[in-house]
Amino acid sequence: MVGIQVLADKLNSYLSELNKMPKKLLSVAEAMTAVMQIIGTSKESLKKILVTGEFDEFPDGKHMHCKARLVEMLHKCSDQLHECNVSDPKSDFLLEEIAILEEAKGINLPYSHVRRQNQSAMDLW
Repeated sequence: MVGIQVLADKLNSYLSELNKMPKKLLSVAEAMTAVMQIIGTSKESLKKILVTGEFDEFPDGKHMHCKARLVEMLHKCSDQLHECNVSDPKSDFLLEEIAILEEAKGINLPYSHVRRQNQSAMDLW
């Protein structure tokens, strides 16, 4: 709910800025200036959020922070791993697959020998 309050405060500040602006733009230059300011502000906000990961606009919005969500997901995964029953046959599935791969001495994909021959031929050039 704190995030909603922050958004409401920001909306009110933007509305007060909007009310300070002239009601009618008198020239194309004024209109272009206003549009460019809006685009610049939007660009900076997106850059802060997407590139640098800064969430200054949402200081208490835990659901807005990717890092906080990631930490939460990792804690859940860790708890699930600790609760996992070791003798569960479903959890042994990957161990069986690894054992089969070790017995087979690796993964042999079709046409892998052709790829190796082509690579060795390319190395000669």
